[in-house]
Amino acid sequence: MTAVSAAGICITAAIFCKVFDRFGKEYSAMLSAAVSAAVMGFAVLSFSPVAAAAEALMEKAGADSEYIGIMFRSAGICCITQLAGNICRDCGESNLASQAELCGRAMLALNALPLFTEVIKIADRLLSA
Repeated sequence: MTAVSAAGICITAAIFCKVFDRFGKEYSAMLSAAVSAAVMGFAVLSFSPVAAAAEALMEKAGADSEYIGIMFRSAGICCITQLAGNICRDCGESNLASQAELCGRAMLALNALPLFTEVIKIADRLLSA
């Protein structure tokens, strides 16, 4: 799927959502959630060559492969959190959207914990020397 295809699908779904609003907001919310999830799924699948290239660069540089995993998990957390927040806002639930985003931030901090630990170890070694 290309970016133009994804844009076309999203615009078409948005038009259908406006039509479905006449019959009930729940229909347009379900259509929006389904199309959003499908487009995000295609985006994730098309991201695999980038992931392979980044992993090869990290190996060539001699960096720990754990770092690339942290980066991709963080990107996934951001995408899922953004999707959840947008769907909640489309349904008129801004409080739920805020809670989804708060949870996403907490998961990002938890995911980055190994990096923080490594930075503290490096700082400790530099200060001890």
